[in-house]
Amino acid sequence: MSARMDLAKSKACDGIEPDNVDGHEHGNANFGFTSSDQLNYNKWLASEAHKRNLSIGLKNDAEQIPQLHTFFDWALNEECHTVDGGRECDLYKPFLAEGKVK
Repeated sequence: MSARMDLAKSKACDGIEPDNVDGHEHGNANFGFTSSDQLNYNKWLASEAHKRNLSIGLKNDAEQIPQLHTFFDWALNEECHTVDGGRECDLYKPFLAEGKVK
């Protein structure tokens, strides 16, 4: 992932959006990746992006927003309004409260 971030920076990108950063939620397909592993990995991604002066968005992993919103610059959710009657959208309020939404 570091090399991919370097590539993005070399191509004059100003931000990245790593997808599927909720692997711990995928049952038997998660290869033993725990919630704690995911949290640490996502924080690492954010730190590495910021070292390169890249903004980074959180896509997926809504369950860990309380622990991650301060590390990420913005969030993207394609379908929160369709999940659980739209209540998943409420999980993104920390990003709104910090003015991380335009």
